[in-house]
Amino acid sequence: MIARINGTLVHKSPTSVIVDAHGVGYHLFVPLTTFYELPDLGNTVILHVHTHVKQEGISLFGFHTAPERDVFQLIITVSGVGPKLALNILSGVSAG
Repeated sequence: MIARINGTLVHKSPTSVIVDAHGVGYHLFVPLTTFYELPDLGNTVILHVHTHVKQEGISLFGFHTAPERDVFQLIITVSGVGPKLALNILSGVSAG
């Protein structure tokens, strides 16, 4: 499981980023709260990661702070709430 990533920010959009860590580009989905905290492209970024594994594949979700990731992990325990909906919920609130 990937829990944290440290690398160069090579792409960012309001919904996802790509972080180059030692030559490997990791695609992570992010909430708006994290997007607003991202540095400019080419700068170093550290993100706290939730690794979501399901039959179709592995998805990575990145967060500016560990408490933000922890709230995300609590939200996805609610029946019927998946990681994409949890990101939308986090995008509209502060995790602390």
